[in-house]
Amino acid sequence: MDWYYPVLSGVVVGHAARRRMLERWDEMVLDGLGVRCVADQNWVTAAETAECAMAAARAGMRPEADELLAWTAHLRASDGSYWTGCVHPECVRFPGGQKSTYSAAAVLIADHVLNLRSAAAEIFAGPAQAAGSPSAWTADRISVADLRPEPMHAGTPTPP
Repeated sequence: MDWYYPVLSGVVVGHAARRRMLERWDEMVLDGLGVRCVADQNWVTAAETAECAMAAARAGMRPEADELLAWTAHLRASDGSYWTGCVHPECVRFPGGQKSTYSAAAVLIADHVLNLRSAAAEIFAGPAQAAGSPSAWTADRISVADLRPEPMHAGTPTPP
């Protein structure tokens, strides 16, 4: 994560972001499988792969970002959840067959960001994806009142 997080968080941007991503790409990305959790092991995780996809998109590497996100599919279980990771070449589920909510969340967030599904996607999308950004079409259609949650049931106060 220390490899792509500075790009994902927006600390490293522009040409420096792309250079940073490319410097370790061959070391950290297992082609067709995903992003290694650690450099010296052949195991990939859904979360690292999805997070790296967002960082790649932010660095202007959109084809690579789309490819990374697509590679998370082999980590999706038949019930729709995501295995935390997989050790290759046999794809042994690791750790211990664990399915984690954070893995599923990372994939869902990456899909949201790469497809700019709302203005919130811009938190991670950054300037490389600004063109066609949803904020241009939602800003004039959403009011603060629209963002307030509905009461859970009659008599439950709505938070201020």
